[in-house]
Amino acid sequence: MDKKINFNDTNYEPLLKDWVKHIKKINNQQELLITKGSKFFIPFMAIPTSVVKTIFIICDFFGVATRTKYLSLYIYEKFMCNQFWKLYLLNENKPHSNDWKRDCEHYANTAKLRLVSSIQLASKMDSHSLGLGITQVQSILHWLDPDQEYTSSIIITSEFKVFKTIDFEIPLVTSLDCIEVIMAVFHLQKNTQFYDTAIRILDLSYLQHQQLFSQLQFMAHGSLAKTKSERITFMTLEVNTLLLGGAIIVTTSSILNFDINITASILNDLEMLIRVDRESILILAKMLLALVMPADTSKIKIL
Repeated sequence: MDKKINFNDTNYEPLLKDWVKHIKKINNQQELLITKGSKFFIPFMAIPTSVVKTIFIICDFFGVATRTKYLSLYIYEKFMCNQFWKLYLLNENKPHSNDWKRDCEHYANTAKLRLVSSIQLASKMDSHSLGLGITQVQSILHWLDPDQEYTSSIIITSEFKVFKTIDFEIPLVTSLDCIEVIMAVFHLQKNTQFYDTAIRILDLSYLQHQQLFSQLQFMAHGSLAKTKSERITFMTLEVNTLLLGGAIIVTTSSILNFDINITASILNDLEMLIRVDRESILILAKMLLALVMPADTSKIKIL
């Protein structure tokens, strides 16, 4: 998998199964990272609603490619987790030392700069022509932190710092790519209304992530995760982009009033395609529907 699928290319269909396999492989790698605990990673801990909202506002204002939003979230989240882990290892035996406090303060003071560097890096990786330049980055930082001056040198150094901290690794697949691949499997990629609706639901799933997945825990277990085993299981659900993507496809088809038999067929095929049980997809789809249309949920039936 060395490049994104070009859905304008009529020859993309033979690649779809390979892409689904590739996404499954990435999901499995993320799950192993969580279950084995070889590196510090807690999904969404570093990207609360305030961070998601800020990234979305900046990306929308500067008209960067849609995918850049989700790539920015990934980069910033990984940067913050890797940075925290490095800091923890350096101060593992002296958690109350002045060094620890000083480092924590430094990282807190540079968080806004690192966030903007993550967006800048994502914009360049996703589309060189739409990549954010120094002047644009300075205007963003002035909006976020008007009392601080950011020179070109500071911005360049920060961008490299972020790239280095994430081990110079940029993911090929984002949650947006996952949805686009699933849409292509069902020949929905050219349905503009379907695409736009699905992306809005994806945005909402990030903005309302805590509420969405807390409800999912209650639906699945009757309470929030309490034991370490339950928390790990829950975190593997959070990083399962195929589960989220499948649920968004089902929710979108319901909102757009697809025939119930068509929605049922999509759900059945999704279960086989992404190897996630239909009940999990359906539960998450119903929760997404309640977030999107809380007042009208009773008028729309998923299945």
